[in-house]
Amino acid sequence: MSLSCLSRVKRSNNGERPPVAPFAHLVSINVDKSGSMGSFGGAQTGQIHETLVVLKEVAISSDVETWVSIWTFDGQVRNPIEPFDVRSGVLPTMTELREYFYPGGMTALYDSSKACVAQLVDMKVEYIKRLPAAVRRTNPEIKATYYLLTDGEDTASMPNSRQECVLAMRAARKNHGVMDIFLGANIDAKTTAASMGFSGHAYQMAATPEACATLMKTVTSMLRQTSQGSCDPYEPDNDNSGASSGGIPMPPLPPGLPQGISLRPTLRRY
Repeated sequence: MSLSCLSRVKRSNNGERPPVAPFAHLVSINVDKSGSMGSFGGAQTGQIHETLVVLKEVAISSDVETWVSIWTFDGQVRNPIEPFDVRSGVLPTMTELREYFYPGGMTALYDSSKACVAQLVDMKVEYIKRLPAAVRRTNPEIKATYYLLTDGEDTASMPNSRQECVLAMRAARKNHGVMDIFLGANIDAKTTAASMGFSGHAYQMAATPEACATLMKTVTSMLRQTSQGSCDPYEPDNDNSGASSGGIPMPPLPPGLPQGISLRPTLRRY
């Protein structure tokens, strides 16, 4: 066992083992940039930047290889930040993120979700393939998290896209252990998330800068703790169709915000 491995499993002064960080964490972030997102006042930009900074800090301090990809959607689906290793990569600036997230257009929610999850699955499959055989035989824990922010129902996706989302997300969970987080405003977040095949937690928020920043900070904390191995973003499915995420409760939400529910996201490239 290498010294880096020993540092992950040594016991604390009280004899308890600290959380064991995963071997790697792959994160795909999907951000709505339709016209109505202007009500957030740009809060989503600052919070996504904060998330990237935190993931980079944790990746370095916990020695966890962390790859991040960012998608956006209005009437079109884009991948302005393709997968990159945050430990060595240069993070996008606030100016760049403002350009990527500038509101305008319709809402291709289903099409974007399929594309985003398809890439995340590919990321995990290819990452495992690149590992040395000796490492693969140890079955290293590779976390994969899908994080979606939207403020409206789909208005621009292809026909049958929602049904494909459901099948895609179930396959991603069952075959690849993908975890998901859904944040929604101006919609019933629980219902919309469930109708798309999500099975983690869906969170409702007001369409204001303050509500957006508060809830996104909580998600950043969830991602940090997942990279550190101290918690999973949500409890496992109860429909037996997806991979278990460990059943460790997520961090509590700030007062006044509804707890998420256990719900139920394929695979097409753009």
